[in-house]
Order: sequence, then structure tokens, then C-alpha cells
Amino acid sequence: MPPTTEPDHPLLRVHDLRVAFDTPAGTVQAVDGVSFTVEAGRTLGLVGESGSGKSVTSLAVMGLHRRAHVSGSVTLAGQELLGLTDRRFGRLRGRRMAMVFQDPLSALHPAYTVGEQIAEAHRHHFGSGRRVARRRAVEMLGEVGIPEPGRRAGEYAHQFSGGMRQRAMIAMALACEPELLVADEPTTALDVTVQAQILELIARLQQERGLGVLMITHDLGVVARVAHEVLVMYGGRGAEQAPVDELFHSPAHPYTRGLLDSLPRLDDPDDAPLRAIPGSPPSPAEPRAGCPFAPRCPRAAAATVPERARCAGESPRPRGVPGGGRLVACHLPLPAAPHPGPPGGAPGTGRGGPMKPTYSKSLRSPAGPEETGPAPDSGTAGDDGAAPLLSVRGLVKTFPGRRVLGRAVAPVRAVDGVDLELAAGETLGLVGESGCGKSTTGRMLVRLLEPTAGAVEFEGRDITHLSQRELRPVRQHLQIIFQDPHASLNPRQTVARIISEPLLVQGATVRAARDRAAELLDLVGLGSEHLDRHPYQFSGGQAQRIGIARALATGPRLIVADEPVSALDVSVQAQVVNLMERLGDELGLSFLFIAHDLSVVKRVCDRVAVMYLGRIVEIGDKRELYDRPAHPYTRALLSAVPLPDPAAERRRERILLLGDPPSPAAPPSGCGFHPRCPKAQAVCRTERPLLQVVGSGARTAACHFPETG
Repeated sequence: MPPTTEPDHPLLRVHDLRVAFDTPAGTVQAVDGVSFTVEAGRTLGLVGESGSGKSVTSLAVMGLHRRAHVSGSVTLAGQELLGLTDRRFGRLRGRRMAMVFQDPLSALHPAYTVGEQIAEAHRHHFGSGRRVARRRAVEMLGEVGIPEPGRRAGEYAHQFSGGMRQRAMIAMALACEPELLVADEPTTALDVTVQAQILELIARLQQERGLGVLMITHDLGVVARVAHEVLVMYGGRGAEQAPVDELFHSPAHPYTRGLLDSLPRLDDPDDAPLRAIPGSPPSPAEPRAGCPFAPRCPRAAAATVPERARCAGESPRPRGVPGGGRLVACHLPLPAAPHPGPPGGAPGTGRGGPMKPTYSKSLRSPAGPEETGPAPDSGTAGDDGAAPLLSVRGLVKTFPGRRVLGRAVAPVRAVDGVDLELAAGETLGLVGESGCGKSTTGRMLVRLLEPTAGAVEFEGRDITHLSQRELRPVRQHLQIIFQDPHASLNPRQTVARIISEPLLVQGATVRAARDRAAELLDLVGLGSEHLDRHPYQFSGGQAQRIGIARALATGPRLIVADEPVSALDVSVQAQVVNLMERLGDELGLSFLFIAHDLSVVKRVCDRVAVMYLGRIVEIGDKRELYDRPAHPYTRALLSAVPLPDPAAERRRERILLLGDPPSPAAPPSGCGFHPRCPKAQAVCRTERPLLQVVGSGARTAACHFPETG
């Protein structure tokens, strides 16, 4: 889908790209006629659901398909790339164009040091000696913000954190100063704070070097922050291409509108259900005539009979639509909305340069600790006097040290004295960066992990030391939903058996369990016709619905939901979020909702607890916590969440945390957050803060200098 006006030789031009694969079932057309351009110094965001062809397109641009049928045209500064020999393509790849992959741990070689791998690219393309290449590797590691680059260059990938590995991948990609950077989901596996650091880094390097960037992502908030233009893909085709402001303000394709409506927004005060896109994306192995989005399109469903027939039978071609110089492949495009005015400045990266990492005025000017009463036990679950459904006191989990390859590994205190209460019918969100202890806490609550210390009371009964036999009747009312739906379902069992198993353990008959499984499938929106299918026959969202049905089988009162939507596309995520909210209301369920996506947490939770390095640092009513965060860490988390609104992104003051969280195997003294906190003073380095009531009393925070506004 080329832009309406184009220079003679844009940095990257892709025209009518088609990629097909031979499979035992026949030829699969993964990309079907995609066109776009990327200009020097600008970023094109390539978005869409899983299976839309984004990554296949990026690999075709880089010439990395080996057993695919690739046709069309891909030019770099006017030079045709398709048809080049591997040798000639190898001279370009890394030197003039480079790629950052989604999973840096898989992309980095485990047997070579990080410095050796960066130096290898420089030696290959410039013929430099080992000493010069090594110096360049250290220089690049320093440029991407890795501390002590000389020492870290001699370490291996497994010794780097996730954010540092991604920085090392960027250093490797940019070591030879390429003109084009292809970034395939470079922040998907990262915490929101590290994501903000990586996006800021790419923006700075783009401004300094005039890089053209092709950013592949499913996160529309990231697109709003970094992109100049956006191409939305669906079913292997381009659905809509437009400048970022135009696309977010007034999408023309119903699919683009559906993606935006599916997003939970941090700045949205409305708690109405998300408007999810019905159904699932099409399979490239099952092509159909007409518009690929027609079966899910609300405009096609409401159209006249001739219009519906056209959508079902005629493939739409990209065409211009009024309002902003965009292209849309749709027979029934949405009318243009009035524009609020010309955009000013740049998004967080790109047009006006990268957004400077700043701290708010109040964060730079610490106030003294507020005079408050003694710390409450847990952050109250309610003030009606009713006993909490779940009560956790002083929960600790320490994983013992051991010897690995002759080296002693220190004990890890993964959870360090957590206090929580959860009322009947309440949803409590548990948030924080990876490694803070969220999942470990959730697994201890259902006794999948044994606590080292502390107590867990459920319905007034201490279940901490119950035997497995004594736990069996308790687990009827206490269930868990896992993060990866496919990994948590037995691939050899049918859906009926998977859902029935908890009932059979509780003593139900096979017939009664199967009947209950059929009811639950209807309840979660799948239907009893799926009872005899196996997990591999379902999409990720459908598999997660099966996991939810299994958790509901025994009629629980409390469900621990451990990252239940993090592995799902935004449209499927909205369906599952709406389902869980509906089930909570209809069945009176309580949830401990563990997540790293603060926008989803704001949507579904009543209260929120923020964890850092195994401890609760803030807990309270979600509106108080989101509107007036008291702990500096909470403020940084919220400011790092990208908003799907380019104009709002340009207005935001963003707080960038430096570095990664400390290792729980060697935690700092005093407040665990003080090495990264802009408000840290001498007392923070020596004295551990306790949870104290802040402000109106709707929240508590463990900070010597909390915000009280």
C-alpha cells in the first residue's frame, strides 16, 4: 500500500510483496500483495493480530526466508533486493540494513560472549582487526546504555537481564551504522519500564543517525509513541495505511476501529465493557474469497444484501479516502471524523526528537514523611466489618542456594513478607516488573508452592500447613488460571476430560462431569460441540476460555488469575477480559488478578497492590492509586504505560527508571527501590520503610517520602 506521494528513491520500498509456503496441506499464502515505504529518519509502524503476516513481511525484507516463494519488489535506496544471491545479500545485511528480533535470548549465541558477537559483525563488514572490533563493541554497549561496557562485553547472554539483552541486540544491529533498522516486536517480552527505556533508546539513535525504522508490533500504544505512519495488516494484506495522528483520531477501516476499541486505556475513566472484535483472525491455510475481515466486520453485517455480497465475494483494493491522505482496503470505509486540529510536535520518538527522560517536579523535590498512624495489617479489603475471604500474613518464599557447575548460587528471597486481604466478590490486582514475586505469591496462595514462612487463611481457616488430602476439599473453592493457555492444557486429553478432571478428583461421576463441562463451555462462549476436540485445535483465546472453564468447574469462590491475558492479541484479550468481568458479577467470584499490564488491571480490579523485589510497596483503591500514586515506583510504572493516542503521548511527562531491578539473591539494604529512586536520601539506604496510610486513607505505601496529594 504505497503512500499517495513518494520520492524517486525512498529508503525502503516494498511493492506487491507476496510470500507463500509449501505445506503438506498445500500452498499457504502468508503475505498477499503488501506495499509500503519507509523514509530515512522516520518510523513506519506495522501492526495487526498474530498471523496477520507482520513478521513474515519483515523476514522477507531482510532476505531471511529460505524455503518460501517470495515475489514482488523490495528496494533499498533504489536497489532491488529480491533475487540477490545469499552472498550479495549478506554484504547488505548488517551493513546497510539490520534487524532486532523479538527474543534476544534466542537470537544471541550462548557459547560466545556478547562482545564477541557484536565485534564479529564489524570484522565481517569492515575487515577490522580483533582489537579494533572489540573496541567498537565496547563503544556500542556504552552507547546503548549498558553500565561498565568493558566488563559486560566479556559476559555471556545468560548473564544479562532481558532489557540488557535487548540493548545488546540493538548494539549489534547498529554496530555497522546501517541505514534501515527492522525491529520485530522489540519490546513485547519486556516490562513496561524497560520498554520505555528501549523505545527512548531507539528514538535517540534514530535522531542522531537518521535511521529509517520499520517497527513491527501488536501494541498500539507503542505505535502511538514511536511511529510517523502506520500500516495495519489483516489476513496477510494491508488493511489501512495513514499518518499516525490521522489513523488514531479517525480510523477508516472497521478493523482498525475495532483494534482501537478493544484496548483498555489508562486514561479512560469509563468502566464499560470493552468493545471486542467478535470471532478470530482467519487462518492463512484456509483462504476465502472477498474481504478477509468480512466475517467479523460490523459494517458488513449491517449492510444491504448487495453490499454484503460484495464484501464476501470481492477482494477490496487499496484506495484513497478523504481526510489525511490515507489508503484503505475496504468496500465500506468509515466516514472521516472532524480533526481536532493540526498535530504539534512529535510523538515520544521521531518527529521532534525523542522525549527527554524527566521526573515530575514533585518527584524531584521530596517532602518529609507524612505523620500517620501505625501501619495497617494489609491494606484493608473493605470497611463493612465482614471477615475477608482471603487473608495473608507475612508470606515469605526463599529458594535455597545450590551449586551449579561448581559455583555456589546464593539463596533467593523471592517473596519477602507479603500481607494481603481479599474480600468476597472483590478483584485485587497484583502488579510489578518481572521477578518481583507476583506469580510466586499467587502459587503459594493455592499451595502449588510451599511458603517458607507466613500464613494463608482462606474462609477463616489457616491452609498453610494442610496436607494434600486435607487441601482437596479446599481446592474446590480455590482455583488458578495460568498465563500460557496451551502449556497448561494436556495436549493428549479432550476438552471434556480437561474440564471434567477437577470434578472427578472431587468425586463426581463421569456422566455428571461431562454434563457440567458442556454447561461450562456454553458459559465461556465456546459451545458444547467442542467437547471432544483437543487443545491444538484451538486459538490462544479459545484455549484460555477452556482454562477458565476448568477453573470454574468446581464452583470456586476465589480464582488466582496469573497473567491470564498477557499472551493474547488485543482483540482476543478484550473478549477474555469481558468474560472474566461478567463471570465475576454473575457468579460472585473473587479474583487475585496478577498482571504487568496496568491498563488491563485498571479495567478489571477494585484495588491494586504494587510489588517490588518481593514486597508490597503500595496498595489501595484503584482510583486513588492511579490518580494519585504515592510511591515513586508506582508513579514510574504508570508513566511508562504507552497510551494509544499520539497527541496524549506528546503531552505526557514520562519518568524513565534507570537500570534493572536488583537481584533478589543480593537485595540492597534499606528500601529495595532506592538504587533507582530519584527521591532516595540517606535514610532510604539504611532503613526499610513500612506500609503507612497515605492521604485520605484509601491506600498505603512503603516509602519514607510518599506523595500525599
